[in-house]
This record gives sequence, C-alpha cells and structure tokens, in this order.
Amino acid sequence: MEGDLVVVPRTILDKGIDLWKNHLVGYFIDKRMLYFLVKRAVENEWKLKGGMQITTDGKLYYFKFVNPEDRRKILEGGPIFVAGRITVIRPWAEDVYEEKNQISTVPIWVKYYDIPT
Repeated sequence: MEGDLVVVPRTILDKGIDLWKNHLVGYFIDKRMLYFLVKRAVENEWKLKGGMQITTDGKLYYFKFVNPEDRRKILEGGPIFVAGRITVIRPWAEDVYEEKNQISTVPIWVKYYDIPT
C-alpha cells in the first residue's frame, strides 16, 4: 500500500498482459448489446476454422481464438456489424477502457464492387 493506493508489482501486471495479449476486444460506440446476441451473431458471421471463447464484463466483449489465422482474419476483415450496429474490434491493450471512453465516431471502409450489367 502507498497511502490509499494498492501498488501491484510489475511481475503480476506482466502475467496479466501475457494472459490477455492474444485476445481481441469488441465494443459498440453507443449502447451495448446483450451477450447472447453478440455471441450468436459473431459465431454465425465469422465462420471460424477453430473455436472461440467469448466473455464480457458488461461493457467490452473479449474474444479468444483457438486458431491464430481466425484472429488475423477478423482483424483484417473490415467493418463488423452485429444486428445492424457497427462493432469496434481491436487487439487487447492495457488502455482499452480509456480508448473506448474517448471514441464517439468510427470511420467505415466499405468495399465497392462494380457489378456488370
């Protein structure tokens, strides 16, 4: 303890970072969606080669992939919509909570396909 603060040793922080470093984190810009809706939507949409675990703390959704290729595919795949709402998906980082609280808009990249007539 240092005054009213608990000081966590760096070794414990490093263990936590090692535990979470391969997770992806997802969240919605406005209000959150129910866990079971998010879980069902991503399982149906992502068509993974390996399995995935999804958990939530009520604000963020945490995705852990069995197959690293699935993780890469999701990160590089473009915008992700769940029930018509844009979902921010990014690698886990120590500042993910602060980042979420600072984002109010998200640029969306959309592929344009020229459909022959």
